[in-house]
This record gives sequence, C-alpha cells and structure tokens, in this order.
Amino acid sequence: MISWLSGFLFNPWMAAGAGAVASPILIHILSRRRYRRVRWAAMDFLLDAYRRNRRRVRLEQLILLALRCLVVLLLALAFARPFLTSGLFAGLIGGSQTEHIIVLDDSFSMSAVSRSATTTGARLASFDAGKDAVEAIGRIVSETASSDSISLYVTSRPDEPVLSLPNASDENRVRLTETLAGLTSTQRGGNWDAAMRSVAKQIASSAGRANAVVYAVSDFQRSDWRDNRSDGDGGTKGPLAPLAALNDERNSIRCVLVGVGQQAAGNIAVTSIGADRPQAVAGVPTRFVVGVANHSTEALRDVELGVAIDGRRLPPLVIREIMPDETAREPVEVTFDQDGANFVEVELVGAASSIDSVALDNRRSKSVDVAGAIRVLIVDGEPSSDQYRDEAFLLKTALRPAGRATSGIDVTVVEEGEIEESELAAYQVVILANVGRVARSANEKLRAFVDAGGGLIVFAGDLVDVADYNASMYDGGHGLLPLPIIGPAEAPPGTDAIAISSWDAAHSMLRAFEGPTAELLRQVRIDAYLRVEEVAKTAVDDAATSSAIAESTPGTAVVIARLNDAFQSPLIVEKAVGRGRTVFVATSADQEWNDWASNFSYLPLVLEMVQYIARSAASERDVVVGEALKCEIDPTVVEPSVALRTPAYPTDPEIMLTASGATSGSGGDAANAGQTTSVATFGDTDQSGRYQFRLKRLRGGTIQQFASVNPDSAESNLKPATAEELRGASDTMRIEIIDDPAMLASSADNGRSEFWWPLMLMAAALLMVEHGLAWRFGTNT
Repeated sequence: MISWLSGFLFNPWMAAGAGAVASPILIHILSRRRYRRVRWAAMDFLLDAYRRNRRRVRLEQLILLALRCLVVLLLALAFARPFLTSGLFAGLIGGSQTEHIIVLDDSFSMSAVSRSATTTGARLASFDAGKDAVEAIGRIVSETASSDSISLYVTSRPDEPVLSLPNASDENRVRLTETLAGLTSTQRGGNWDAAMRSVAKQIASSAGRANAVVYAVSDFQRSDWRDNRSDGDGGTKGPLAPLAALNDERNSIRCVLVGVGQQAAGNIAVTSIGADRPQAVAGVPTRFVVGVANHSTEALRDVELGVAIDGRRLPPLVIREIMPDETAREPVEVTFDQDGANFVEVELVGAASSIDSVALDNRRSKSVDVAGAIRVLIVDGEPSSDQYRDEAFLLKTALRPAGRATSGIDVTVVEEGEIEESELAAYQVVILANVGRVARSANEKLRAFVDAGGGLIVFAGDLVDVADYNASMYDGGHGLLPLPIIGPAEAPPGTDAIAISSWDAAHSMLRAFEGPTAELLRQVRIDAYLRVEEVAKTAVDDAATSSAIAESTPGTAVVIARLNDAFQSPLIVEKAVGRGRTVFVATSADQEWNDWASNFSYLPLVLEMVQYIARSAASERDVVVGEALKCEIDPTVVEPSVALRTPAYPTDPEIMLTASGATSGSGGDAANAGQTTSVATFGDTDQSGRYQFRLKRLRGGTIQQFASVNPDSAESNLKPATAEELRGASDTMRIEIIDDPAMLASSADNGRSEFWWPLMLMAAALLMVEHGLAWRFGTNT
C-alpha cells in the first residue's frame, strides 16, 4: 500500500492523517445533547415550527460537517506532499508503455580515475559513476512509470542483456541494484557496435511497445564514437546507426547519452611492442620498437620503462621526452640466450606510473619464438673458381662472416639444377644468384614457399633469361618477380659508372645507411644492370616507409633504391606475395657487374636483407583481450591434447584443450609449408598477460609455446568525443546528452510537480467559507 502511495506522494505515511476526517463527524455525534422530556402546552407551537424548519436545519448541518471534513482531508494531503508526473497519467489512462534499455560501458577505460583526486580523498572510477547513473535511471523509471520495462546491457557481453525486468517495481529495483553490485569493469575494449545492434534487435522484436528510450552510459571515447555521423546519403555511421535505421513512424526511439568519464583524466600507455625483424635468433641481438603514448595535456620527461625477457630484468629504458598526444617509439635491443619459446615484457615504472589514470595498459608483453638460426638456401647460377666472381661464395661470406660473433645464419648452397630436389620448407630464405632459367616445377615450389611466408631474393646477372623470367617469374604481375624486365643495360662508353642515387633510409634493409654511412652506398660503382619497367611506380621519398606500403598493398611493387642513370632505374624492388615477400636486386651479387662486394656496405646490406625478408618460424599468436587464442600443432609430432596455463596459474588450474580441424600448412609459415596442422582454440581471453601452451611430443618430452594477450591500445586514449560528434547520428532520432551524472539524481524530483500549496490554500478558503456559513445559518435559526 505504502509503495503504491509513494508513486504520487513524497510523504506517504502522512497520508494516514486523512483518517482525521472522521473527527468532525465524531464531534458532531458526541455533542448531540440528550433532553428530558417535559410536557408543556406552549411546546406544541415550538414543535410545529421545528417540523417546518427541520429539513433546512439538517441540510445546513450536513453542509458544515462536509466542509469541516474536507478541510481536514486537504490538510492531511498537503502534509503528505503529493506530486504529478507525466508517466502517472499515462498509466492511469492506459497510455502506451515505454521500453527503457540501458547500455553500460564496462571496457577497461572505465576504470580510469581522476588524477586531480587526492591520495586521501575519494578516487571514484568512471565505472563506479556509471553504475550510480544506471541506478538513478532505474529509480526515475520506478518512480515515474513503474509499469515500464527495463533492460541492462554491458558492452563486454553485447549479445544478450545481463538483466531484463518486465516492470520497475520496488522488488525489481532491488534486483537491479544487486546486479550492478556484481558488475566490475573488464579488461576488454568497448564493443559499442555489437551492443547497439543487439539493442536494435530487441526493439524490433518487442510487441506492443511503440516507444523506447536507450540510455548509453559511458566515457564516450572519441575512438569509439567519432564515426557517429551521417554518411551523406541519409544514413548513419557509428554505434547509433542500427537505432537510427530503426527509428520511423512505427517506433519512436529516444537516445540519452550519459557521460561519466573523468574530465581531468590523462593516461600514459605502453601501446605496442614490435619486432624490427621477423625472426629472432639465439645469440644475435634482436631489435624491438616499444610504443609509449602520452594521452595527456602535459609533456612527460624521463619516462622510465622496465624491460624483461623470460622473466629476467634488463637495464631500464628511459625516454627523455614525450609531448602531449604523441606516441614515442623507442628501440630496445635484447639478446636471447637460447632458442625456443620466449617473451618480452615492457612495463611503465617510476614517476610516470604514479600520475597515470589507468593501470592496466602500463604493461605489455610479446611472445617470441627464438630460432637457433635463419636457414638460407643459395641457388648458385654460375659457380666459379674465382671467388670474387662466385656469387655463392661472396653471399655466404657476407652471411657468415669470420669472427667470434655469430650472425645467426646457416647457409646451404646448391646449383641451379638442384632446386627442384631441395626441401624448401626447411629454409626461411631462398636466394637466386644469377640463375638463368627457372623451371616450371621449380617456380611452383618457390611460389608455394613464398605464399607460406618464406622470403625470396633474386640477384640479376648475365645468365638471366629475360624472356623466361618475364613469362614464368613475372607472369603478368601475378608471379614472384615485382616488375617485368626490359633487358640488360650498362653505363655508356666514356662515362663514369652508374651509382646509387636515392633510397628509402627508413626501410629496415637500408636504415643503417643514414648520415655519414650514406656515403658508403654512394661509392658503389655499377657497370651493368637489368632495367625493369615500372608498371606501378612508388616513390622512395613517400612519407610512409616502403615496407609499410608493401604490407598494406599485397602485389604492389615498391622501389627501395634507384640508380642515377637517365631513367632513374630501380635497383632494389620488393613485393609482398601471400604471407611472404620477394626482393629483386637489378645487379649481380658478385663483382662481374659491380664493385659492391669490395665496398663496406655489402656485408651489412646482405645481412639486413636476409633478416628483413625471413619469416618467423611460428605463426602470430598474440591477440588483444577478448580475441581467441590459437595454437597450431603438427599432429605427426605432438598429441592433440594441449594444456593451457593462463596468467592466473597456478591459482587457476591448467585448462585442457583439444586440437582439431586439420588444415594444410600453406596457410601457416614457411617452415610448415606442405605440412598438416591442427588448431587448439581458447576463446575466454578476459585477462591480459602471458599464456602458455604445453604440448606433449608423441615420442616423449614437452614443447612450450607462449602467447600474449594485451589490452586494446585504442582504449588507452581517454579523450571523449565532442557534443557535435555525439549528436551527429541522425536528424530523425532524438538525442539528449547529459554531461553531469549528478543531474540524473535530481531529474526525478525535477520531473515531478508538487501541488501541496494549492491544497493549503483550498483548506484555508474552505475554513473561511465554513465560518461564514456557520454564522449565517446561526442567525437564521
């Protein structure tokens, strides 16, 4: 009863005072006098007069009694403070109900706390503010339209609501509060597109509900919401597109965006760890590039990073300065002691971490499969007893130079006719050195090798059959050769030899030749070369690196270096093919066409070329939180049962997986080309950190593989979308923005109109009327 009264009374217990309306009636009854009857002759005249006026007197008494009762009733209602709402009248007259759908952002950016909060004061995270906002919405709906339904979604589980309430009764409000108490911010990114598609699907399938209000409670990161705009064709892009498409004359959808982000929050994040070379080799320094983003308004100085490999701490890395809204990319060089599975961890330490708003993205890891060596197969097209005219000898010497330090490269040399019998899957790189013709079967083997992730380097020479290369190796742009060959060319008689005029100094192969060392390349003299036709020309001075262009546009030839001849002919060209890559060098690897082998640039360039083009011996296993981990295995080597240890191990036990779905190794890397692999999949990657797969060999022993699960770096930028970007969804859908969540707490009161003061005025007016009538009735008696 009290809960029903609270729907339109602020003080429902004061309504009990309405029972005082009976007091005038009791007073009237109790005050009736009892007379002793005495017969008297003159009374007959009085009784006769009373009988004539009795009806009028009783009516006057009833009027006064009703007025007194009404005054008491009005006073009781006034003290109970009644109010009116629009939802109250809609329910009373049977108006259409409204579906209230709340989507709460529980991505890891919602764990941000304001840096302006003191260490002793309250540090309310955005997610806690979001839960308070959801509870306030539930209270508003319950107090204004308790018959309306409420649904609650979270962005980490967007397919189904975590709570569906048929109405907003007091009991269901308790259920909402209990559900919110059990929610915490996750380590996932914000999947707003999927969440809004689920909301639109629910609205479309709801029967009998023409109205819907969708509440989005979030920090509204710009990375998630900046595409929330019209596409120019009357449609909408971004998260609100499904709702805008559904909003029509049959469905009235109102969208309320409740911002709960920390206004003063900035964030520092380790956003990436990238290997500079595809293959790490034991005993050889491996270069990684660490990305650290400064998503704040202040410049950061002396940012300290802790680096560890296989759990072993290395000397800290210090970035001198990171400007606001910039990402510093700092190289770090590590050496792995032995081959096998390993990992690199980078963590933000020192003073920078203490002023950070989100702790989760301060650490990042990368799994690394360390090889014992890069295996290179050199196909010698022109063996020679003269070492300086023997391409294979010079290349082998450059790849395995003499000295105590190892290059980490194993070289095998075969002749042209032996390529078809060679098992290419055992190598990461194949080099064709002045090979005259490539047989069809050999070309097919090379194509499968590169498609599977291997690297192919083709050096020109006087034995190269141009017509055969164009027909089989270029194949109209569908083959391995980046560009078609026009024919051999050489420096005109009586002129200086051709030199290297320009190159992409940002490319991994030529990065060492910048500044003073650039002169080494300019000193190389080239007497002859193969001219190629630039079908798809790419300038070397492009802002993006050439390797990035080739990666993003498979099949596109990218010029890395040019000669200073009249045609600015390409000297080094690369092309991405499948999962691998081909590099064509338009001159010879020996000194028959140039003096490169006697130049100091020859050895580092050949080493960098092989290390750049080699592919990792294992497929990429690192993912972001929420994506499935996959472990490829060879069923002929290991058992199908795979044990997985999560970052919570040993607190949490091992998880047993079963590999299935045998597939061809052509989708894997070069080492597995032609083999059969099975895949073990684990989808519950809700926790970031290092995961370990443990595989049992069929012949005994264990193989371990690492995989890293990292937070989505896009979530690290806490910068919110502007009001214009949020409102840019559609002209047909109502969008309201509430910047201050505290406004929700008072919106219920603001939406209710009290009318106790009119009741008090009415009571005073009726009391005056009662006194006036009482005097009037008394004088007429």
